[in-house]
Amino acid sequence: MKFQHILLMVGTFLCFQLMSTQGLVSSRSFLRDDDSITLDTSFFLRESPHFGLPMQTVTVNVGQTARLTCIIQDVVDYEVAWMNKDTNTVISLGETIITMDARISVQREQRSTWILTIKNVTVRDHGYYTCNINTQPPTSIQGYLKVVEPPVLEDGDEEVRVLEGMTAHLSCSAHAIPSPTYKWIREDYNTIRINSSTFVSSWIGRNLTLHHSNHRSAGGYLCIASNGYPPSVSKRVILHVYFAPLLRGPGMEVKTRVGQSVSLTCLYAAYPSPSVVWVREDENEVEPLSEEYYTITPQDGHPPYTHNMTLQLRKLVHSDFGRYTCVVTNSQGEASYTTVLREVVVKKVPITSTKSPPENVSLFPKHSSRETSHLSHHYHNYDYQTKNLSSPLIVNMKTGEGGIHPAPSRDQSYSTRRSKNIARISLKDVNNELGGAETRIPMKLMLLVLSIMIFLT
Repeated sequence: MKFQHILLMVGTFLCFQLMSTQGLVSSRSFLRDDDSITLDTSFFLRESPHFGLPMQTVTVNVGQTARLTCIIQDVVDYEVAWMNKDTNTVISLGETIITMDARISVQREQRSTWILTIKNVTVRDHGYYTCNINTQPPTSIQGYLKVVEPPVLEDGDEEVRVLEGMTAHLSCSAHAIPSPTYKWIREDYNTIRINSSTFVSSWIGRNLTLHHSNHRSAGGYLCIASNGYPPSVSKRVILHVYFAPLLRGPGMEVKTRVGQSVSLTCLYAAYPSPSVVWVREDENEVEPLSEEYYTITPQDGHPPYTHNMTLQLRKLVHSDFGRYTCVVTNSQGEASYTTVLREVVVKKVPITSTKSPPENVSLFPKHSSRETSHLSHHYHNYDYQTKNLSSPLIVNMKTGEGGIHPAPSRDQSYSTRRSKNIARISLKDVNNELGGAETRIPMKLMLLVLSIMIFLT
């Protein structure tokens, strides 16, 4: 019985010893002087240390602070150490810092969380870091510190100058982690003229080459460097193209009148900056005009170096009319444009007014006594005492026999007339009763009748 008890005790010790080496139990054994084995009553079954969560990849910009977190459950009396895997150096043991780098520290929070902090991160800090437990064998977990750097331009803004027709080379360079990409655009958002047949809205690449440059190639260009980590940066490159003046005038001829005001404008472009002047020409001399007579203003929406030169002429007099020429000159050449200011002569049209005839002028034709007697005989039915015609007056003039016939009487025509104020007249050319010759009596008679009608109405 005693022998069986000893075997049971030895077997139990070996079992616990094996479990202890695997981290499954914590036990203590003692050998007494009487060669009996006693097991400590504090031993108990427990779980081995394990990592609660995987370590995350941490991304920071150069100069910022990085924090890597390691969560371990059931550490108890085991030690936790941080190491730089790339350099195989120990950073800390527990909360004690081994490295001499003052930027690095370790904090333990809530018994199960260890935080590695690196301040003012540099590019050399990027890489893998491990969180280790001194178990047998040791266990560890690793995380990655990604250090990025937004683009930083290696040079500042610049200006490039070329002659018209030559090739212009624009470039920019920036340092960044990871390496940046480059995009070129025009500052005014117009298309980029790569050559005479190729125009693009943007260009990808560190270098931009413009072939056969002309005045439309000139202007500001932006090189934008980015690597996905803000902020992006840009470099401004100004391209100057030397070219002779280009000029557009107001027209070959401008017409206006004396006393009016007029503006003559020349639109020009040139580089380098030209000298400009307005010149007035007449038959006798050529006279450069003072700058106080014209203004020079930049023209929006046109290629660079484009300006308006406007000549103001107010309250024109006769001597202001003539030839005006705008002249633009620089080191590459000269251009001019002539406009003729021509006077418009306005002819005065006389104004006539309608006046009443003098009182002593009669509207009625004069007749001889014989004609008056003859007319009275035929128009005895007209009532001179009334303002209206008492009956329609019908003058029926016919050629041949009969001559002038009297109008119907009041009783005969009253039933058929439409209005008291209406006279129906039928006029025809007639011959004189005595000789058949043309007579003036019908025309005079017509004027008489019309005058009476106007007066009475």
